[in-house]
Amino acid sequence: DDDEGEGAGGTRRGSERKLLRQMERGARDEERRTLEDALLPPPDGAGGGAAPTLVPRAGEALAEFYARTAPHWTARATAAPDGDAPEDKETKRRGFELARGRYEPYRPVLERLEELRAEEERAEARRGERREKRKKEKKKSKKDEE
Repeated sequence: DDDEGEGAGGTRRGSERKLLRQMERGARDEERRTLEDALLPPPDGAGGGAAPTLVPRAGEALAEFYARTAPHWTARATAAPDGDAPEDKETKRRGFELARGRYEPYRPVLERLEELRAEEERAEARRGERREKRKKEKKKSKKDEE
């Protein structure tokens, strides 16, 4: 049986590797879904219920989050507790700090989502390379048979 080279054992090892890759992909997908759920605001009436627009999106940097939600933070910054209406530049600065305060708790989730996205891209690239390699091997074996 060992003289058969790859034979049935090679196919079995290939099937085991394929199963492991599928399990890894499934685990990554499950983790990604869990992290994406963490970005969802709580339902109305639970835990303050932040509006969906006030939650950072996957792949969104702090500056992008602020740019998208600036009107909200500017309005909050102009409602200063000391009653003074801050100047325009100071209002933007205060608004950005408010946005940063909202963004920072989400940062670990956003970073892990980005890591998972990069892992998925690398895995897809490897799958593509394997497909191309198999195509070339198949083409070569057909050529050799002729």
